[in-house]
Amino acid sequence: MPIKYACINDGKNLVSEFPVNEYPHEAATMQKVLSTVPEREYRRQTVEDTHTNYHYLSTGGEASRVFGVVASSDMQARVIFAFLDSVEQGVRNLSPYELQNNSKKLLSSKIEHFNNPANDKISAIQIEIDKAK
Repeated sequence: MPIKYACINDGKNLVSEFPVNEYPHEAATMQKVLSTVPEREYRRQTVEDTHTNYHYLSTGGEASRVFGVVASSDMQARVIFAFLDSVEQGVRNLSPYELQNNSKKLLSSKIEHFNNPANDKISAIQIEIDKAK
């Protein structure tokens, strides 16, 4: 149920991705999905496939950035969009130079954090409830 891949685009141009070259098919498909996102329009969307879903967040506006995630289809959408919001907040005020140099580390740490079920409070509560049954 993990997040497999994440990327940040400046409009239609890839700025950063993580992991690099580990999921080339999924990364290419994500870029195809992101190429269809209308520029300067705020949007959150999921494109579903058999076992993999492609999620994105477009910030809209003049300096539109698009954040993409490839995750297994059993991963909760609320966790995915919390991830996207977290990444967006982490790079919101970065210059293009800072974005290029700091975003891979940010994507890596956010993927690690959001892939850990213990960090999802709702899942943690559900595990506790299941243990009590």
